[in-house]
Amino acid sequence: MASNFFVTSCLIFSLFFGLVNLLHLDERYGQDEHGLNPVDQSINEKNYCQRQMSLQEIMNLLKRYPCAFIENEIEKNRRIRRDSNAGNLDIHALQTTINDHRTMIYYLINNSMNATYVTNAISSHHSNTGPILTTWRELIDAFVITLCMGFFIYLLMCHAACSPCDRCLSFIFKPPASITPTPTPTQRIITPDSMRQTPNRPPAPTATIIEAILRNRNKQNELSTFPQFQARNQYELYLVNRTADTDALHHLIQLAQNTEYFTIDTEADLHPKQSSLIQVEFISQHISTIILVEVCRLPTDQRQLKFWLIKSIFKYIFQEKNTIYIWGDPIKELSTSVTYGLFTSDDFQIEKLVNMQHKFKKWFRKQHQFDPTGGNLWGLQPAILATYGEFLDKTETLNIWNRGLGQPNQYNNAKIQSMICYAVNDCLAVTKLAHTISCFFYLIKK
Repeated sequence: MASNFFVTSCLIFSLFFGLVNLLHLDERYGQDEHGLNPVDQSINEKNYCQRQMSLQEIMNLLKRYPCAFIENEIEKNRRIRRDSNAGNLDIHALQTTINDHRTMIYYLINNSMNATYVTNAISSHHSNTGPILTTWRELIDAFVITLCMGFFIYLLMCHAACSPCDRCLSFIFKPPASITPTPTPTQRIITPDSMRQTPNRPPAPTATIIEAILRNRNKQNELSTFPQFQARNQYELYLVNRTADTDALHHLIQLAQNTEYFTIDTEADLHPKQSSLIQVEFISQHISTIILVEVCRLPTDQRQLKFWLIKSIFKYIFQEKNTIYIWGDPIKELSTSVTYGLFTSDDFQIEKLVNMQHKFKKWFRKQHQFDPTGGNLWGLQPAILATYGEFLDKTETLNIWNRGLGQPNQYNNAKIQSMICYAVNDCLAVTKLAHTISCFFYLIKK
């Protein structure tokens, strides 16, 4: 009896919570003998509720619907099917808005006035808006670009002989200037520096060279009105350097052995003052031979055959039996070329080295019975002008003689030819004066 009562109480308690929403039935539907709706039980069984039930009715209800509670939970968890037509209205409204905006954009683009306004607005916006650096990448790019541009500007300034780093460092670490009283018109501050006399600094070499070139050019222009210099006889020219032909060198050696009278001159570079060219004339009655020896372009190895052949030419020139004419001091003229190894200082210690500059001075005084130079030495150009009334062009005196006379091209061909002509005429002019003076002294002796 007690067990049946306990079981009955448990069943009543469990069914009270599980069947509250399942036992309500609509009054408009018919009910069977147990109070249930036979028409639509799947729907109305959820809403059926009866206030009073007997134990027998509960037992019958449990036998007839044993899974009502489970089905109710399944229906709660069942997914609700989406309505496919729910968003049709929203999509239609969105398409309408897009079409309106598209029409507005098309109108703005195709209208010239609106396009002008839009262009001006965009350009004004970008011109007034500075660079926006928001990421680390943009900051690093800006730093690298700035560094590269600064380095490039620094290279340009250094190339222009400007030392910004030195000036900046000297300005940064410059000691503070001492406070000195401002001098009045009647007051003068005397310091040790103001008592010193500023020495006269010599002009820069470049400025001196330019002034000398300009003076020489003006002088040549003034004298160019006279007739050009004419050589005493014809000549043939040889250019002697590391590229000279071996057969030609052998021919010159043989010619030096058979010649007794020579004229030698040298040319030095503009800066530094270093001998770069030796001109030698093999004097002959009919056709003279002139060689231009580029001492700065000799074979690098003195053991080579060509160097030995060139050295042999000078060996036969400086023979005791020969007479060599030089305009100026022979020792001073030839000693600058000793370092090239073609000859030594002992080779030109011969008696027949004739200083034509001194020779001409004596000759002119005896010939004209006066000395227009006041006892000074004559230059070769005024000597030719005073003797023959001819203009010896000296425009190429100040020049760069190590440039290579054997490599003319379309850019410097005229310049090279002018330099060669000047070097040749220097020898021919000395030879012409030597012939005139020798004939004069020969007639006096007779």
